[in-house]
Amino acid sequence: MRATKPLKDRIESNSIPEPNTGCWLWLGATDRHGYGQVTLCRTDRIKLNLRALQAAHRVSWLCTHGPIPNGMCVLHKCDNPACVNLDHLWLGTLKDNSRDMVAKGRHGGGVAPRRADDAVVGATYIARTNRWQAQFSGRYLGLFKTQAEATAAYWTARNASS
Repeated sequence: MRATKPLKDRIESNSIPEPNTGCWLWLGATDRHGYGQVTLCRTDRIKLNLRALQAAHRVSWLCTHGPIPNGMCVLHKCDNPACVNLDHLWLGTLKDNSRDMVAKGRHGGGVAPRRADDAVVGATYIARTNRWQAQFSGRYLGLFKTQAEATAAYWTARNASS
């Protein structure tokens, strides 16, 4: 049976400091989103009550701070998924993560709250398509090039339902 390095040593030996950002970049396996992946040995899985594959930044946090409370996430201040530097990590909820994402403008793949006027209803900007989506009463009305077109579709549907 081969000896396994302690988790903290595995994190340190599989990461390298990036001098410009201060990030410690994970050099091991990553998932499709760029987050480092660590496979825990059987002993660590049993001791920590975790599944075999874990995100490297979570393991980095765990090695220093102990178990991550239920409902909490380990979040990146640096927004670099490969970073395992404890100075760049913080505990937060999914809601904290969403707020952080919006505050830093990292919400480009989904629905972005980009309305010219908060009073405009029925039109939502979809960043990944660069189009405006119109919707009325839960019914999808289509994608439009301009906010005005989407809003017009909303009002047409609303007036037709009256």
